[in-house]
Amino acid sequence: MLKNYLKIALRTLFRQKTHSIINILGLSIGIAGCLLILCYVQDELSYDTHQDNRHEVFRIADHFVINGKEINTAMTPAAWGPSLKREFPEVKEMARIINLGRGFLVRHQDKKFNESRAFYADSTVFRIFHATFLAGDPLHALDAPYSVVITQAIAEKYFESEKLALNQSLRMGTDSLEYRITGIIRNHTNKSHFEPDLMASISSITNQPFMSSWTLHNSLYTYVQLVKDASPTGLESKLPSFFNEHLPQEIANRYKPELQPLSEIHLNSHLLAEIGTEGSAVYVLVFSIIAIFILAIACINYMTLTTARSTQRAKEVGMRKVMGADRMTMWLQFLIESLVLSFIALFFAIVITEVALPYLNELAEKNLSIDYFKNSALGYGLLCIWLFVGLGCGSYTGIFLSNFEPIKIIRGRFSSSQSGLLIRRLLVIFQFSVTIGLIIATIIISDQINFMTHKPLGFQKEHVVIIPIGNDETARNAESIKTELLSNPSILNICQTSSLPGQGISQQNFQPEGFDATQRLLMPVVSVDYDYLKTLGIEISEGRNFSKAFPTDGNAFILNEAAARKLGWDRPLGKQFEWWRPTGLSEYKLMKKGAVVGIVKDFHFASMHRSIEPLVMHISPETYSTFAIRIKSENYQETLSYLEQKWSLFEPENVFTYSFLDVEIADLYRSEEKTEKIFNYFAAVGIFIACLGLLGLVSFTIQQRTKEIGVRKILGASSGTI
Repeated sequence: MLKNYLKIALRTLFRQKTHSIINILGLSIGIAGCLLILCYVQDELSYDTHQDNRHEVFRIADHFVINGKEINTAMTPAAWGPSLKREFPEVKEMARIINLGRGFLVRHQDKKFNESRAFYADSTVFRIFHATFLAGDPLHALDAPYSVVITQAIAEKYFESEKLALNQSLRMGTDSLEYRITGIIRNHTNKSHFEPDLMASISSITNQPFMSSWTLHNSLYTYVQLVKDASPTGLESKLPSFFNEHLPQEIANRYKPELQPLSEIHLNSHLLAEIGTEGSAVYVLVFSIIAIFILAIACINYMTLTTARSTQRAKEVGMRKVMGADRMTMWLQFLIESLVLSFIALFFAIVITEVALPYLNELAEKNLSIDYFKNSALGYGLLCIWLFVGLGCGSYTGIFLSNFEPIKIIRGRFSSSQSGLLIRRLLVIFQFSVTIGLIIATIIISDQINFMTHKPLGFQKEHVVIIPIGNDETARNAESIKTELLSNPSILNICQTSSLPGQGISQQNFQPEGFDATQRLLMPVVSVDYDYLKTLGIEISEGRNFSKAFPTDGNAFILNEAAARKLGWDRPLGKQFEWWRPTGLSEYKLMKKGAVVGIVKDFHFASMHRSIEPLVMHISPETYSTFAIRIKSENYQETLSYLEQKWSLFEPENVFTYSFLDVEIADLYRSEEKTEKIFNYFAAVGIFIACLGLLGLVSFTIQQRTKEIGVRKILGASSGTI
């Protein structure tokens, strides 16, 4: 019997070629789209899941209020971790990690590179985060000061082989201190919210003041592993009294630490100073919904086309019923037909997926791959998709067709029932409602991304080269360096600064005129030189720029319009401003006192995700970390070669590193642009499948009305009229 059903299913597919091709193509593309999204979602959900202790590991996030402003950051002061481990028995292990930034200089003999994934870490880090050691002792590799653990890739980069790297030395940082390699770990193959290439012992910097601070310098990431079955909420509830024991109450009340589960950091954190690339649980949900909609549209196509063509199989159903077939037998036949068709569609879907996967990797900047045999989740997903499509569509069409009455069919009185037409129309309405929704969502998302990337920012971001200051010698000779570089006619302006728009920005305590010590304000601050506004093309709305003609400008301040509004000053020029720096739990030191000499128009120094905040600018050469160089657009490659040549003279021991300001700003929206492109492609897939269904219905309608069209043509109707 089963063999007979299979034979009939294949004959039906070949007999109705157009109908079969449209159904298989629609289902194949729908399943492939669903499968690609499943790969993407699975990858996003896989971060840190390889850690077998992930349910016991938490990162401590810091939510605190200072001078009336709430700060939510992933970093904490250094003293918290050791005290938690010492005072709470439910804390099994503790490890602190310091990110050394994007361009940390590492050298070995004549090889030198800027490493972007270098960290300091406690020796306990490998007890919490599991890594495969190829050489060295994971429990004690970072015990000694000036020791470092590296990956295979780093070992091959500096020593050509990991076998030659153990117990060798690397010179790290601008001070070129030697770190002995005490461990080599396998290259990262599992997804994690941070993936270190080098991890140096944090005991190398224990003499730094911030390493014993309870309140100053949120400069590191603190992770704890709780004992099995310990309650994280129970530990959180004890933290207020913990802070009260170590800090004055008015300071302790500022802190509201949070224990973030390790597996939720990648998708659900979104705090300041995240350690790695962030994902988004919202995007995962949106893409999952799109996958369901794409598959639903493909299934609706199949059901509507099959039921619409039901009249062509009515006699077959009638004859089978007259010959003794019951409804269950007929339902089983159509169910097997559906399973066969969906299996064929599944095969082509896998082919489409393999072809499309490299393009998805390029769009999503991932390295997705499909192992249909080892990836059990994907295998079960494919099985579920096949059964859902085959059984779901087959059950509906089987019930619909098996309900035909043989007497009416044989007498030629058969027609589709009103209820059947109503269901089909509702399915088509739902299908096109989803399609229209995808079109509207695509337009809205595209408009939003276009707004973020093309809205005027209040400064000129194009043709600005960013070069980090690599050592103290460069900082001391900055003025002579600027003079020498400006002799090149392709270089228009140069400035030094602590931060450029789109980069991280520090916040300091200020006491404006008219505010007492209890009303100090925490405000974003940028250290600039005399040419900062000119180099970036920032407009002054009131007052003037810093000028060397005014000796007092070393203590002066420039505010943006948002700061002037916040302070409530109608006439801000000449108002006194004081910069205070905390030196202890509640002690502050006056760093600078001067007048406001200018107000600049508001500009976006942070991303468009945030509204423009008050901003303070002042002269502070000791905090400059970057050169910003505006160049001509013509022959910019020659200008970059010139800068590289000069920098090799200014900083012969460092690697010449540069970036463009407009590229760094574009990177702020890289995630959204990436998501927009992926969304657009999958929305296009959904729209295409819906159009396939419409094409099938139109072609079937034309077949049904062939006689009507013939009569109309005989009576003189043209093709255009019809």
